[in-house]
Amino acid sequence: MMNIRRAKPSDKDFVLDFCMNTFEWGDYVYRVWDRWISDPSGLLLVYDSSNFPSTSKSIPLGIIHIVKCLGDILWLEGLRVNKIHRNKGIATALLKYSLNYGINNGIKESSALVSTNNFPSQKMLEKLGFSKFLEYRYYNINLKKYRDDCNVSIKPDLVFSKKLDIKISQFRDIFSIQEYLSNPEISKFCVSKYFDSWRLYDLNTSLSSLSSFVRNKELLIIVNDIDEIVGIAIVKPSGKISFNGMPMIQISYLNCLNLSIFVRVIHLLLMNYCDVNLFNNAHFLLPVFAELEKILSTKSIENSDRFFLYSKFLDTTSNLSSILPANLQ
Repeated sequence: MMNIRRAKPSDKDFVLDFCMNTFEWGDYVYRVWDRWISDPSGLLLVYDSSNFPSTSKSIPLGIIHIVKCLGDILWLEGLRVNKIHRNKGIATALLKYSLNYGINNGIKESSALVSTNNFPSQKMLEKLGFSKFLEYRYYNINLKKYRDDCNVSIKPDLVFSKKLDIKISQFRDIFSIQEYLSNPEISKFCVSKYFDSWRLYDLNTSLSSLSSFVRNKELLIIVNDIDEIVGIAIVKPSGKISFNGMPMIQISYLNCLNLSIFVRVIHLLLMNYCDVNLFNNAHFLLPVFAELEKILSTKSIENSDRFFLYSKFLDTTSNLSSILPANLQ
């Protein structure tokens, strides 16, 4: 019988041992393990080696973290399999098990981010009925290197435009923000979703939702010289997350009604956080048309990637396998 169970603290060293070099730059599982295993809104699952008679003891061979996000979406992340046990159906088993958990709990949709270069994962998700919906660009910007480059090579009139300013939104701005976001031109260039710690959420423009962003000082407005809103950004400071132990700011959503000002807005955002000098890195998650390589030096871009958003509507009348996650209740 398949043995998929909740992760235990004693699994940590075994898991981190095969989650060291998943990507060219390493992996992030070691930074989130403690949070994932104690998160009451999610489940950290392991595929146990007891399914393999040749193994002498019960140890994890694969993991996946699942969490129910706002909007009733089952978010899948952190799927890893020990490389010496790959191509044995472990990843597929973990995915099916997770989807059944969602079905059994009445969740209507499941989503995941996959690198555009990760063809095996794309093929596996598509085989399970997932569809590719959106594409995003990710950039990790070293703010010190950016600041040094600006001092040498960036023209002041490009960075410090007198016609644009970035402000932390106030409650009195909410109606204007709602009006701006309701403009049909916005949907041509920007998707109404934002990131938070690598999970994608629908951008709810209700009074209560926007008020929460304003209250947390996460909603920025870009205004012109007559104080009209020409862009919106959502930022997430690293109160809960960091990059290689260094504090960072995550630019989780960005739109500009006039794409001609996009370059200046990017520089204004970066200079804003360079001046604050509280963050080592800025992470951007942007629409696919954004190509920061064309406007920033290669020195300041420490790494970048492109991701697909995969989604699947869950059929609550059927199961993907006979294995039900009852032992997780």
